Amino acid sequence: MGSSSARSFSTLLEFTAGYVTSVRWITTTGKKVYVLDMRAQQLLRPLACRSLATSHPRAEIKAAAEEEFRTLEIGRKKRERFTAKTFKPATMLPPRYKQQKTDQDWGSVWPAARTFHPATVPFPVRQGYPASGQPTPDKWANAELMKIPNFLHLTPPVIKRQCEALKKFCTPWPAGLETTAKQEKHFPVTVSKSSYLHSSPTIRDPKARIVTLKVHLRSLDLDYHGRDKLLRLVGERYDADTDCLTLVADRCPLSQQNYDYCQYLLTVLYNESMKTEPWEHEKELVDLEKYVWEGSPSQAAAQNVVTARGINDAEELLKEYGQVVTDLHNEGEDEATVLRYQESVMKLLGLTDPQDTATASEPKYIQGERGQDKDGWVGQARRDWVVRGVKLWEEGCEGQRDRGVLQPPAQHHDKNRAFALLSLEDTSRHLRAFQKTQIG
Repeated sequence: MGSSSARSFSTLLEFTAGYVTSVRWITTTGKKVYVLDMRAQQLLRPLACRSLATSHPRAEIKAAAEEEFRTLEIGRKKRERFTAKTFKPATMLPPRYKQQKTDQDWGSVWPAARTFHPATVPFPVRQGYPASGQPTPDKWANAELMKIPNFLHLTPPVIKRQCEALKKFCTPWPAGLETTAKQEKHFPVTVSKSSYLHSSPTIRDPKARIVTLKVHLRSLDLDYHGRDKLLRLVGERYDADTDCLTLVADRCPLSQQNYDYCQYLLTVLYNESMKTEPWEHEKELVDLEKYVWEGSPSQAAAQNVVTARGINDAEELLKEYGQVVTDLHNEGEDEATVLRYQESVMKLLGLTDPQDTATASEPKYIQGERGQDKDGWVGQARRDWVVRGVKLWEEGCEGQRDRGVLQPPAQHHDKNRAFALLSLEDTSRHLRAFQKTQIG
């Protein structure tokens, strides 16, 4: 505090002496310091602030400068010496992939899925289409390696470590479920759903609500009618190769709601399949999902042929012929099914092998038309049937499933096989007409 400020403060104390009850003087290093009690401080604080605000700062600075003595410097000043800086070359550390050890913990280096980084992978990797006469691009600045997913975080030691960490949360595998067959027997229904974890403000994922239910139809214990009706109801949700029905629900916002909906769908499908409505009895042969031999016109025609011939082992022939016709209709026409159908028809009609020919133009059984074979059939009747079969073949008549007539493939233009593809109804009609002529 300057001298003028001290004088002002002293005058202020004398002016307020009547109001101050306790003022003490303390001398410290030749200076007077006023010590007032709390009551006096509260009374004098506004006046002191006003007096300090009216004081001049230049006078205070001048008084402070007068109290100090200047230092007298004798002689020339010493100059400081500046030495030239020496620049040391920066030490370049080797790349990280060269510093890595062979026995390092790779799970700590690459702990999770991430984009490929060439400086972190300690082995050479090449990916991409090489230019003409150039090697395959290496891992440095390789966009092909960065844009594809990698599984460097799923090495066998890391997988083993993660399995050991999750092992304490798992329960032992139940006894008696060692094979897949036992699992399907005791647990025929399989339900699968997914959970997702995101490092984002929201923990919701729309794909987490999807629930998939799978069940094998053989475990539902359905009869032929129920299985047929269920397949018509589910449509493309059934896989014939695995005999598995798949139901997917994603309508509801929660996975539990979609799970309940899948259970409801499976229950309704099973109950509706086991029901038989009155209109279902109006189903005809053409409405069936596959060819049925029992009660078909082909079975009646084959029965007429067997009865006309008077064969002893007719049941075995009919069973074999029925299986061949069923496979032909259900599996489709190909080389194997057509040949099996030919052989079965030849056995049913008691004819020789049409490929065993005397000449390249006519079969053997056409040449011997004047005589009679072991079954007592006249060769002329055979020739009529073969001529009709050849005519049907050349005209390309379309196959009729209910009559047993097939449209032959284009690669089998062999007239010797025409009789094997002849309609059984026409054959039985010719046989009945031939028997009448023989009796007459």
